[in-house]
Amino acid sequence: MKIQTNNYLMMFGVVLMVSLLFGKEASNPLPSSAKIMDALTTGPTQSVININNVAYWMKKSSAGTTSGSPNGTQADYPIGTGGLIYEDGMLWGAKVTDGNTQKVRVNGTTYYAGVKAGRVIYDTDGNVVGATDPALHHVWRVRTDYLTADLTSDAANFLMESEPSAAQIQAVYDQYSYDWTNWPADWGAPYEDVDENGSYDPVVDIPGYPGAAQTLWVVANDVPVIVDGNGVATGDTLETSANIYGADPIGVELQVTMWAYKFAATNPLGNIVFKKARLKYTGLTAGYNDFDPAIAKLDTVYFTQWSDPDLGTYTDDYVGCDVDLSFGYVYNGNTLDGVFNGIYNLPVPAGGYDFLQGPENNLSLEF
Repeated sequence: MKIQTNNYLMMFGVVLMVSLLFGKEASNPLPSSAKIMDALTTGPTQSVININNVAYWMKKSSAGTTSGSPNGTQADYPIGTGGLIYEDGMLWGAKVTDGNTQKVRVNGTTYYAGVKAGRVIYDTDGNVVGATDPALHHVWRVRTDYLTADLTSDAANFLMESEPSAAQIQAVYDQYSYDWTNWPADWGAPYEDVDENGSYDPVVDIPGYPGAAQTLWVVANDVPVIVDGNGVATGDTLETSANIYGADPIGVELQVTMWAYKFAATNPLGNIVFKKARLKYTGLTAGYNDFDPAIAKLDTVYFTQWSDPDLGTYTDDYVGCDVDLSFGYVYNGNTLDGVFNGIYNLPVPAGGYDFLQGPENNLSLEF
């Protein structure tokens, strides 16, 4: 059975689309050994959306990170000034029936990560055999103008260097080039289907979210059993689910896409990062604890965005929400803020997450 839902989220905007999918499918092929080695040497464990007036970081596990920004925050706004979001992530909970005793299980990412980078792998019958080694994954990032753009400011933000060297700028270019050439569309990464044939052709189609100037994509999971490049169990397990709330793993694959448009701060799209989160119920490996794929199902599933905003000086922040608009926001509790007004001589901004209603906001069932 497959169940899919979609919503949207907008911040400082961020706009978030959330989708939930239940089902199993035969695996797409693993990358070649050469691609794996290249990814190990060139792939960053965290990266940033930074093509407009926002800098928004993410780890390859989909977790937030405070180590990318000089402010020690996950998102800075306006770019190069104060922090806005300390950390955020996705959370989910469900009633689980799969042969194991724990019924209610919750997972996701807050200050800790209950998932790890990697894909869930299946056999030819659609049964889960495990998940790929997190060491073989990185944050994928593309921008459509990387061949001709001046990447100095991009490199400065990415590397926290006020004046990046030519070699550092070249390294950022090389990473864009690698990710563009090896874009993992077969794994679920978005692309613009230029020839509209329903399949990814790297010669014709465009990597990244259709129409976006910059895209970041990661894939993560909570399946403990690790498999090699041939889908064979290595004998290693990596338990992550209990890291966040102590729950057992459910068996999910999470794909997160962030994208943005190259506009100045005077344009609303220059102040927005879009985010799409897709959660797929895969189940666990047969025989893991008492997992029984024949009875595995979820009931009463909740999937949501979690956020800890720190707007400049975090001790005077106010937060709230508008339930009818599905809108969460943060604003300064004092007239002036010690960071924005005090350091940068800027009016203190406000930020928010907005789940927008759109054409993809639907629920579909497939049996």
